[in-house]
Amino acid sequence: MAIPNEQLEAARMHKRWSVNVASEKVGVSVNTFNRWERGLQVPQLSTLDMVCRAFNMSPEELGFAQALIAKRRSKLQAREKAEPVTDSTLLPVLPTPPIEETHNTITIAQHSLCKPSAAQTERRFERSGQLHNEEDGREEDMLKEQLSRRRAITTLLGAPVGVFGLGQGGSSKLLHPAEIISLCEASIPLAWRLYFEGGLDEVNQTLPAYLTQLTKLAKEPSYYQRRATNLASQGYQLASLLASQYQNFGTSANCATQALAFANQVQDPHLQTASLIRQALVYFYLKRPQQRLRAYEQAAQHSQKASALLQGRTHIGLSETHSCLGNELEAQRHLELAYKTFPEHYEEDPAFSYTHFNHSSLLGHEGIMYLNLDYPQQAWENFDQMDKELPKTLIPDRIELTVRQATASYKLGERDQSCHYVEAAVRSSLITGNQLRYNEAYDIYEKLRQRWNKENKVKELSALF
Repeated sequence: MAIPNEQLEAARMHKRWSVNVASEKVGVSVNTFNRWERGLQVPQLSTLDMVCRAFNMSPEELGFAQALIAKRRSKLQAREKAEPVTDSTLLPVLPTPPIEETHNTITIAQHSLCKPSAAQTERRFERSGQLHNEEDGREEDMLKEQLSRRRAITTLLGAPVGVFGLGQGGSSKLLHPAEIISLCEASIPLAWRLYFEGGLDEVNQTLPAYLTQLTKLAKEPSYYQRRATNLASQGYQLASLLASQYQNFGTSANCATQALAFANQVQDPHLQTASLIRQALVYFYLKRPQQRLRAYEQAAQHSQKASALLQGRTHIGLSETHSCLGNELEAQRHLELAYKTFPEHYEEDPAFSYTHFNHSSLLGHEGIMYLNLDYPQQAWENFDQMDKELPKTLIPDRIELTVRQATASYKLGERDQSCHYVEAAVRSSLITGNQLRYNEAYDIYEKLRQRWNKENKVKELSALF
C-alpha cells in the first residue's frame, strides 16, 4: 500500500505553493508531482536534484531518504555488474526555461541523457514477465524482430564514440574536424531512425558523445562551423524527444531551447520550425496549452520558408492546441490546412531525416483533437487507421497509439476494451522503459477505477501498478 509523502506536502504548503505551482517550479507535470505526494512514485536521482533545488531542501527533508538510499544501491549494483560508465551520471534536469530566441549554448556533459539503471531494467522485465507469462513468447518474437537491425545500427553509432576518446576527457585529436563532421552527418540520421525503431536506450548511450563534439565545433569559427551547427540542432531535437519519454521535462525543454539556439545561429527556417515544434511538444506533456500555442505560432512564422512537411506538422499541432483551448473553428481550419500542405511522399522531404513526421503524425494529432472536442468516435476512427499503418512492434509510435486507444475506448464507454489497451500500454512501457507512457496509462486506469470501481476487469488492472 502506498504511503503518502507528508513531508513533501508539508514543504509545499510551507511555501504556499499549489500543486500546479510546485510542479512548474520543479519542471515536471502536475500528475507526476501528485504521484510523488501520494507515495505512488519517487523521482529519479537527477530529478530529485531538481526538486531539492526548487525547495532549497535536502532529500531527507522532503521525505525521499529511503528512495535515495534505494536508488544509490541500485546504481552500485549496476556498477558491480559492469554496466557502462556512461550510466553512472545523468544530465542535470533543470526547470523548464521560457521560450527565447538566443544564441547562448548549454554545455552538455559526457553521459547519457536519462537512462534507467540496470536494476530498474531488470525489474521491468521481471515484472512484465510475471504479469503476462502466457504472452512471453509473442513479446519475445516482437523483440527479436527489432533486435538484429537495432544491433547493427547501434554498432555503427558506437564505433565513432570510441574514436572520439570521450573517456579521456573529451579530446578528439585523433580526428580532423572534417572527419568528425562526416561521421556525424552519417550518424545523426541513424540515431533518429534507431529511436523510432524502439532503440531508446541505445540512442541514450551514444547521442551525448556526438552532441559534445558538435557543440564544440559549432562554437569555433571555421569552415565546418555551419555544418556542425546544423547537425547540433538536429541532435538536440532528438535529445529533447528522448528525455521526454523518461519524463525529464526540464532536460527536454533545455535541449529543445538549445536546438533552437543553434537553428537561429544558422538562420535555417527548417531547423527553427522543427525546434519550436519540439518545444511545443514539451508543453503538450506538461499540459500548458497557452505556452504550446505560442511555440506553434512562432513555428508557423518560420514555416512559411520551410518545407511542406514542417508546414503540415505545424498546422496539425495548432489544430490540436486550439481544440485543447476550446477553439473548435480554429482547430478545424488548421486541420484542413494540415492535410492540404502535408506532402504525400513525406519521406522525400528534406526535414524527414531529423523529424520522422509522417502520415501517422497527422492521424494521431487529429485523433487527440477529436478527444479534446469530445468526439471520441471520430478519434477512434483515426486511431484505428493508425493501427493499420504502424508496425506491430514495440516502437514509440505504437506504444503511444495504444495509450490513445485506451483513452478513446474509455470515452466511448467501452470498459473491457479500455482495460485491454491499458494493459497493453503498461506492458509495452515496462519492457521499453518508457516512463511517460506508463504514467499516461496509469492516468487512464484511475479514470476507469472511478467509473467502474466494482468491476473485476478493472480491479485486475491494479496488479500492473
